[in-house]
Amino acid sequence: MNKAGVRNVVIIGGGIAGSTLAIHLARAGREVLIVDRPLRLDLLVGESLLPPTTGILRELGVEEQVKEFSTRKPGIAFIMRTGRVLLLNLQRLTGVSAPYAYNVPRPRFDMLLRARAEEEGVRVLQHPARIKVVEGGRVELDAGTLEACGLEKQPDLIVDASGRARMFGRALELEGVPGRRKDTCIFAHYENVELGVPIPGCSVLTAMKTGWSWRIPLPGRTSVGVVQDTAHLTAYGDTPEERLERALKDDTIMAAATTGGRRLSEARVYTNYQWRYERFVGPNWVLVGDAAGFVDPTLSSGVLLALQGASGLARAITANDVTSSLARWEETYRHHIAVWQELVDSFYDGRLFSMIMQGEDFSKNELLGPLNRHMEKNIAGAVLGARTTHWYSQRLVSLLINHGLVRYQPADWSIR
Repeated sequence: MNKAGVRNVVIIGGGIAGSTLAIHLARAGREVLIVDRPLRLDLLVGESLLPPTTGILRELGVEEQVKEFSTRKPGIAFIMRTGRVLLLNLQRLTGVSAPYAYNVPRPRFDMLLRARAEEEGVRVLQHPARIKVVEGGRVELDAGTLEACGLEKQPDLIVDASGRARMFGRALELEGVPGRRKDTCIFAHYENVELGVPIPGCSVLTAMKTGWSWRIPLPGRTSVGVVQDTAHLTAYGDTPEERLERALKDDTIMAAATTGGRRLSEARVYTNYQWRYERFVGPNWVLVGDAAGFVDPTLSSGVLLALQGASGLARAITANDVTSSLARWEETYRHHIAVWQELVDSFYDGRLFSMIMQGEDFSKNELLGPLNRHMEKNIAGAVLGARTTHWYSQRLVSLLINHGLVRYQPADWSIR
């Protein structure tokens, strides 16, 4: 890293992580260039935001615009195969985090953040970036990209925010850590889909006969997705649309919810997730957002991790001792991804649902009011992102999901 500090930064990728990082760096007086291809997709995964993102959007100065084109999200509902509904009302987070969040059309959300970056003085170049690995494990822009950027020399720092393209990780052949699941996610937008919960605006996750699904209410439409074992989902048909439609019809709860529904978009497919790299920082490069690691579509952690990771990275880059600050940021960011992965693992093996159901039963005991509120704040806060990585809440949830389940057997509630 440049001993004089980082004065100019090139960010490859103008999605959530890249734009957020650029905004903070520009505000700190750094010269920032985003190099990215035009956004072409009309659907992107990550439409249901978690409550802590609300504060970050406010800090970035975009919450009011997000509110205009999004659906206010008051809660998250889990519907089990038995039909039992577990509703997490975001009002439980009052005093801990914002008691609401948003369901967002992702392409418009991403474009808003990019536009905000430009308003802050960030230069955006629509160009296919190319890099080369040079001696010492450094990364450089190739001659064509350097010329297109209008740069006479290499920047002080190059950031990979290319998402699941993982440009630097692949080029550097970095070691990675895969998750336990090898699922495929297929989703599309529908109209006339029933949510099956009493509070409008809630995101709904349903444990299906095989795998799980989501229903995310958006203005004028509902995002409907299915996550299943790749081999199982492939057997439903030859096209993503066929596979999605047949998977929905093959499940009792989802078939009823989508009986009067009509698909409004093509179906999108995601496969290469549940992956994180061991290293996020190199001699003159950094990985952030999905380029560093993407946990899973469930629990909506991806956008929050990208926003928090980018915000923390900006503070590290602008610190007096950049090298030490980046090392601390890398350790923290790696830990946050690993904590979310553990929580996601408990979602799939049933421990998370068992803990929530046991907590609901426990909360009905009025004699234990203060203890109930304490447990609720920490458990709901962990599941909803407000206290997921807080040291105490993390240890409490880990203790409960690993050693504190008595009444409910996790295997009965696992995602098959």
